[in-house]
Amino acid sequence: MVSALPQVRVPVFLVQSKDVHSVPFTCMQSIYDHLGSAHKEMHTMEGMGHSLVRDPKRQIVFEAVGKFLQSICV
Repeated sequence: MVSALPQVRVPVFLVQSKDVHSVPFTCMQSIYDHLGSAHKEMHTMEGMGHSLVRDPKRQIVFEAVGKFLQSICV
């Protein structure tokens, strides 16, 4: 999988909760580092569960995604 990441040239928004252990937290940094995209963002959420869009604090995620989309749609 990592070998294909340099070929990714589209904008990428990565988000992960520090409190979820099903996927090692270091994986997000590795993915970010290997992406070929010139426009990429990485966001860390704290105190949230695995399903970020269903979490009671999901508005934080929605706002971050909205800002990212605005930044690439100019």
